[in-house]
Amino acid sequence: MDTRQIAFMVIIGERERRDELLHALSALHIHLINIIYGKSTVTDTLWQSALGVVHENNRVVITCLLADEHTGEVFQLLREQFNFDNPNTGIAFTMPVGKLAF
Repeated sequence: MDTRQIAFMVIIGERERRDELLHALSALHIHLINIIYGKSTVTDTLWQSALGVVHENNRVVITCLLADEHTGEVFQLLREQFNFDNPNTGIAFTMPVGKLAF
C-alpha cells in the first residue's frame, strides 16, 4: 500500500504569468493541472479597504494534485520566482486529499 499523501493545490496568480507558472510547475514534475480564468465580481467595500484587498479582473486559477512532500518546493518557487510574498501578486494554498477513486 502506498502511504504517500496527496495534496490538492490552488494557485491564483496574474493571468499574464500563466505560461511561466505552468512551465515552472512542469519543471517540478507536477502534471495533473487544471486552468480556470477568473474575473473578480467583488465591489469595493469597507472590508476590502480594511483588509487591503484590491479589485482585480485578470487572474488565472491553477489547480493541481501533487505529492504532499513537494508542496514546500512549490511554495518556495512561488515566493522566490513569482513574488507571492508581496501584496496582490498571488495566493496559493493546499488541502489534503484523503482518498482518490479513478
